[in-house]
Amino acid sequence: MRRFHAALCWTDLPHLAEQARLMVEAGADALHLDVVETPHLPTLTRAPALVQALRHQTQRAAAAGSAAGTAIEVHLTGPPDPALTLACAAAGADTIVFHVDSTQHAVPVWRLVRRDGCRAGLALHPASSLDTLCGALGSIDQVLMVLTPPGKPPRPGWLERALPRIELVRHLIDSAGGGVRLQVEGGIDAGNVAQLARAGADDFVCLPTFDAVADARRALAALRAALHEGLPRPLGPLRIAHQREG
Repeated sequence: MRRFHAALCWTDLPHLAEQARLMVEAGADALHLDVVETPHLPTLTRAPALVQALRHQTQRAAAAGSAAGTAIEVHLTGPPDPALTLACAAAGADTIVFHVDSTQHAVPVWRLVRRDGCRAGLALHPASSLDTLCGALGSIDQVLMVLTPPGKPPRPGWLERALPRIELVRHLIDSAGGGVRLQVEGGIDAGNVAQLARAGADDFVCLPTFDAVADARRALAALRAALHEGLPRPLGPLRIAHQREG
């Protein structure tokens, strides 16, 4: 089962709750919060409060019957921080993903995350070494591949470069025994979602560009339809007729 996750705009904190409500009611499978630390926007310290606000939105939607089971995943772009990750888990996160250059210090944090009932994930940029991934597959539940620079338009040829890398990561996951979901983020639209799925992607993080629930529903429906139409159809049961002799 492939899923569509709505990326929330962390730079628009005053409207974050409204964004969450819109995407939950539109039927997104999960809310994906990128938490970025900058000199002018120290978001990391606010991450648990943001997660708590998102969880409140999903609970309200479930109580109203407009949505159910919307997951919350947090993508921490800074180094592994045990206190921060545990605080996000306690606030209601279902998955916590972060970037690391080495698994040496990350594995203990992943263990803490999973102990608290969260899924643990590793994020990869296009230039990230896959050596880190190979050492992490036994400790994580999810790999997030960031395909294009965040907040910037995709560069020409990005898809052609991304597809073989996705295939390689899929192969590494399957060779290690599977069980780890492969997620992609950046530049995803109805024109390429099926290609990304055929390369091995399970989940798709998409940036909402609409301001009404009806528009969001149509956009998600278009993505799901494009995915369905672009994937090969499973073969039905073969019926072999046996002709009686004589």
